[in-house]
Formats: sequence, structure tokens, C-alpha cells
Amino acid sequence: RRFGEGIYSHADLCGWFQTAPEYGWTDCELEGSLPNGLEGTLYMVGPGRFERGDQIYKHFLDGDGFVSAWCLKGGRVTSRGGFVCTPEYVAEESAGKILFRGAFGTAKEGGTLANTFDIRSKNLANTNVIVWGGRMLALYEACHPSRLNADDLSFSGYDNLGGILRPGISASTGIPLMDALLGMGGDAFTAHPKMDPVLQSLVGFTWSSEPEGVKLRVLAFDQEFRRLHQQEPDCEVSLCLSKAQPHDFGLTNQWCVFLENQLDMPDVNSFLLGQKGPAECLIGRPDLPQYIHLAPRRSGRPNVVVQGATSGFDIHVPHCHDGPPLAGCNAARGRSDMSLVTIYSTGWDVLPAGPFLGTWTSDKTWDFELPKVAVAMDFNEGSCVRLIRQVVDANTGELLERCPVPGCEALCVEHPTINRSFTGNPGARYIYMSTSNEKGIASPMCGWSKVDLLSGDVQTWWAGSRCFTDELHFVPRRGPGGTWTPGLPETSEDDGWLLGIAADIGKKKSFLCVFDASRDLRDGPVCKVWLPHVLPHGLHGSFIPASSNASTEDN
Repeated sequence: RRFGEGIYSHADLCGWFQTAPEYGWTDCELEGSLPNGLEGTLYMVGPGRFERGDQIYKHFLDGDGFVSAWCLKGGRVTSRGGFVCTPEYVAEESAGKILFRGAFGTAKEGGTLANTFDIRSKNLANTNVIVWGGRMLALYEACHPSRLNADDLSFSGYDNLGGILRPGISASTGIPLMDALLGMGGDAFTAHPKMDPVLQSLVGFTWSSEPEGVKLRVLAFDQEFRRLHQQEPDCEVSLCLSKAQPHDFGLTNQWCVFLENQLDMPDVNSFLLGQKGPAECLIGRPDLPQYIHLAPRRSGRPNVVVQGATSGFDIHVPHCHDGPPLAGCNAARGRSDMSLVTIYSTGWDVLPAGPFLGTWTSDKTWDFELPKVAVAMDFNEGSCVRLIRQVVDANTGELLERCPVPGCEALCVEHPTINRSFTGNPGARYIYMSTSNEKGIASPMCGWSKVDLLSGDVQTWWAGSRCFTDELHFVPRRGPGGTWTPGLPETSEDDGWLLGIAADIGKKKSFLCVFDASRDLRDGPVCKVWLPHVLPHGLHGSFIPASSNASTEDN
């Protein structure tokens, strides 16, 4: 066996992207024992349906949201899973065919004529699931949050966050009457809000594409989902050039950090005429610099814009903090620590020119048989995703450093996370992530890594060459017990458990791994929990401790 070299079967990978079976509470088989005191529910969401009738979706990110719940209690694990039954999903279920166009090119039957000028947006609710203020929300970054019932995962309505989010597509013509006629002029809410464990608040942002550019508005809420205006910037964040909003953002004690990737949309007519989805119309501009936007978390300070690296492209932002990196930064020597901001993100080496995510779909003919539904990315055409560190000076507006995190130079990774009780903490040492290989090439995620930001030490556990891994979730052993439980940590940073879901295509089963985060990750999980079937790739999720309950009240 050779793990960590990016060796895999594309047929196996396509087997990971099959429509999920809905299932009721199911007893799972345990291999090993659950740790004492680890009780709660892990929720994961991701694209789960990739076909409708005889039509196969064009891109896996157009897949309908599917939520799985893993309940850990009394040494047993039960699991259930189902689709987020939004009004659009229910309508398509009833019709037995696609009724709404997808962002990445999935179209209705009938060709161009049937899709022309139909710009309605389908809320896929497939990117993240959070619990805050007594609400469980499934998030999709192009629409409003979807409210779920925590008991049975049923849909109970769209959430406009108390009237903050305007209805309609998150784009505007600048003419109110025209927006009303076209169903535009709305707001979307990020799929990646952050928790401030010290101020005990939820921070996120809305976005809308206006005629003058993309506008971001930072919002903060207390634990009752009441607005905290005093924790929000005085003004909106206006992107410099990009036609697309950031996917994620970072949170420090002083700043909200947004990374503006350079994407243009010169061919919007193809979207309006029904020939492409809106994301298909985006093209990468590696000839332009990235911009880093710092929005102050208190009123009375202006926004700061820093010109970043040319061709930079960043996706997820697991950790940011004020001050220099733990391991130091030569370019920052002699500067005031108070003016520095350190940013950790996953990003591509180079943003490819041309269609955005164009390599994520492929019409290639393979030398072996693939499943009927074959929407998995062709990694032979993809870019390596690295864990990147950037250091900026907020006072001078300079980018001082952009480089791979020491120790991770050859790793291909994604879906990084931290102990959320250390969000914005300059002393945070560890980032946990799904790992593809140690060769610096593009390949699917098939293991998990823990990187020490101080020493550069990296520990990796490989699930196997026919296995594929989702995001890890850190659960503290004591103190704040869940992904969205605010409060200061009560023990050391890695004193807790890591939970991650993987799919074994050879066994045709998915399994939940439980690691002792304080031990060497290479020792492997202390427990595996087997589901009798495969779940498709989950994007993001949350662990909710047994002591926490999400409200089931109507929105």
C-alpha cells in the first residue's frame, strides 16, 4: 500500500458522488468504543442528489442539500439522513424533473428556449449547517438560510434574520422597478459565519452584486439572535474588481478579513439566454492582484484595503489573528505587532485563466467503466490546494508575506478547521484538515492532518486509497462543548476529540472516525462507526453537545 501519493481510482471517486439514500434512525456498528463523556450530535450537509428523472446534473455543486445526523449517546451511535425539503426541492420531487437552473450549469429540459431569461435561483441549502440562538440553519451562500427542525431535519421556512435580508436574487440592476419585475434586489447570507468565543457572538456577512460592484455587509448577533450593531463596521465592504463574493472570511479581535479573488463575468448574456449557469460565466483573472479587505469590528475606524499577490486565489479561512505568526515572520521584523494581521487560508498555487472551476467537470473518455452518474471532479486537470499563510500590515496597507505554512509545502489539503474556542486567538497552534497527498499534486482527500503552526510538525492519518474524507470537527474534552458553543477554553488547545466522516468505496459504507486530538494523529482513530451504505461528499457541518437544543419553533 502506498498512501499519500495521490493514487486513486476515478471510478471510486465517482462512486462517492452518487445520490444519497434517505434513511431513518439507524443503529451503527462500532469498531472500538466511544470515549466516555463524548455525547451529542454531529450534523453534516452537502450536495446529495445529482440526477432528476433521466437528467444528470452538470456539476456536483448543483446537488440538492442532504443532511446527515450522527447521534452519540450512551456508548451507542445512531444516524439518520434526509434532503432539505425547500419549496423548490418539493416542487421538483412532485414534477419528477428539473424546474430550476443551477449555478454551475444544470439546466431545465427544453434547451435554450426553456431556460432563456429564467434567472430564478434555487436554494440548494447544501453548504453548511449551524445552530445558533435556538435555530438550526442550513446555509447556501447564494440565498437565505433554511430553517430546520433539529428533531427530524424537516424544513420549516426560509430565515431572513429578522427582516435584515431582502427577498430576491442577490443582484441588482440599480432600478428598483426592474428589480421587482425580475425578482432581483435581494441579499444572500454567507455559508461561513464565525463565532467569537470571547464576545459570545455570531459574525457573518450578507452580499449583493450591485451595478457598481459586489457589496458586503457585516452582521453580528448575540446568543438570542439579536443584532449587535456595536460589533459591526461603520460601512460596507466594496470589492475592488471581482464580480464574485468571497466564499469564506476570517475573524480576529480587531478585524473581519475578506480575501477578494479576481473573477470577472464578461459573458453575462450567456446566463440570461439560458446557455450557461452564472458560475459558468465567471472567468479567472490571474493577471490581476488579489485584494485583502480588513473591516474593523468596532465603529470609528475606516476599512483597510491591501493589494495582495498576483494570481492568488483563496477558498477557506480557518484562522486569522492580530499580530505576527507564532513561528515568526522575517518580513515583519521591526514592525509593531499591533499593526500586523496573520491570515491562514487554503488556496491554489495559481488561479487558472478562463472558466472558473472549468476543470471540475470533464467530458473525458476513460479507459474503464464509470457509474451512470459521473459528476466527480477530474483531478488530473485540477490545481493543488495548499495551506497558505499571509501577513499584512494594517497601518501601511502592505502585504509582507504570502507562502505555504511551514511544514505543509508539499501537502495538498482542504476543509481546514480549528478548535473554535480559539477563534482569533494569536496563541492558537493547531489547524486540522482533510489531506489528499504529500506530493503537491491535485487528488481527492483521503486522509486527515494536524499541523503545528509553531513547530511546523505535521501528523497525517490515511484512510486508504479507496476511501475519501470529509471535514474534521473538534470537540473539547471539557469547557465549551460544541462548534457553536461560545466561551473561553478550559483546557489545552488540543485536549479533545476530532470527528470526521469518510466513505469506503470498496466496502460500500461510510464511517465516522473519532480521534483523540491530544495524541499523535498517526496512531489512528480510537473508534470507527460504520453506516451500512455510502454517503456522498459532505461539505461542512457542526457538532452540537447533548446539553444544547435547537429550537423547533416556526420562523
